[in-house]
Amino acid sequence: MAQDSLSALLDGQGIVAADPVMYALYQKAAYLAKMDATILLCGESGVGKDRLAKFVHQAGPRRDAPFIHVNCSAVPQALFEAELFGYESGTFTGGLTQGKQGLLEAAHGGTLFLDEIGEMSLANQVKLLDFLQTRQVARLGGGRRRDLDVRVISATNRDLKACVAQGIFREDLYYRICVVVLDIPPLRARPADIAAFAKGFLARSCPGRALTEDAVAFLQAQDWPGNLRELNNFLERACILSEEEAISASLLAPFYQNAPRPA
Repeated sequence: MAQDSLSALLDGQGIVAADPVMYALYQKAAYLAKMDATILLCGESGVGKDRLAKFVHQAGPRRDAPFIHVNCSAVPQALFEAELFGYESGTFTGGLTQGKQGLLEAAHGGTLFLDEIGEMSLANQVKLLDFLQTRQVARLGGGRRRDLDVRVISATNRDLKACVAQGIFREDLYYRICVVVLDIPPLRARPADIAAFAKGFLARSCPGRALTEDAVAFLQAQDWPGNLRELNNFLERACILSEEEAISASLLAPFYQNAPRPA
């Protein structure tokens, strides 16, 4: 993809990729977006895996079709099958009388993004594997199988190879979802993104405020274990609690030292 076209896509989605490492990653993602290969996104919590998944969807031919984001750790595993595959009427006491469309059906023609796939139970991994192999689903309580056209993008902050070795993630599913792997580097490994993100945040959320050069250097020197999520939280707090128009390193240091750290 041409540099101008890629930059326009990134700007249109509010994505910061000022660091050469991150820009190259999005160039690769733009290339992959034209294909239907199943992609696994890996990286620490807060690095922007959801944004990269949405970018792949928007940069490809499925952009006008649904993008369904499923957080596998947020859906109770006992309900996961019904949520993913749907159910026919009368399947559950208290269920919808007309049945319910599953998230896979909702994603037909588009993209299903399985965030935190490493949290999925072994039983549900088997059912997902069946779909990836057949590209068909049957609602719970029904026998009719439906053909679906869905691109699947998965994401994890876990070492899935280690999970396979521990017996908590299926090896056959692992090889199905990692046809292409994109590793997103942590924020501390891309200092140019720290500066661009921080300046962009102030421009949007704190008009009239600006970071001094030493403040930018201070931000780039921190580890940010919570990555973009932590940096956003920190900048928001600094803007609220500081009355200075020019935000300096000396002003930021106490806020950082007293900031809540991710576990």
